[in-house]
Amino acid sequence: MLGRDSDTEFHENITDEDRPWVCIVGNKIFSVKTLRINYTTYDVRREQDTANPRTHPFVMVKTGETARNAHPFWYAQALGVYHASVFDMNTESTARPPHRMEFLWAHWLGAEPGHRSEFRHTRLPKMVFVPHGGPDAFGFLDPAEVVRGCHLIPAFADGQTSPLMPYAGETGARASGELEDWPYFYVNM
Repeated sequence: MLGRDSDTEFHENITDEDRPWVCIVGNKIFSVKTLRINYTTYDVRREQDTANPRTHPFVMVKTGETARNAHPFWYAQALGVYHASVFDMNTESTARPPHRMEFLWAHWLGAEPGHRSEFRHTRLPKMVFVPHGGPDAFGFLDPAEVVRGCHLIPAFADGQTSPLMPYAGETGARASGELEDWPYFYVNM
């Protein structure tokens, strides 16, 4: 709503004083089942991915990091897909009338520390869920920043662990009926 592009910029610039100025029309947020992601293939054709929190939840976004060994993408599991009519009553806003805003509620994954995944090591990148107690574990994501849906493979050799989140039901890392979580995932390239 303020014309800012990245999640990092959002967290750095939004203060507690800014939040009361954001209004959700009718105090209603609507949940939808899927998110469609348009992308261009390597041979310059248009394609579409579908992200569904229950069946195909993983998405990737560009990091913007330029360090030589930095992984070019961040990965997240879509826990929910939503939309709402919103407006900003602040005078600095670029979006004065109510407009539809779409967003994902996501659980972020980070690179496994110490895991080497360059092509010379012939290993896939390995990701792990950001711990649920951390400030960056969950967040809202603008669907326009999603590059594609992605396929993350549980690291079966590392086994399952006790629940990553203190919740007995279905979670981002645990399917219905499972009692343990897959803590590590490989990025299927």
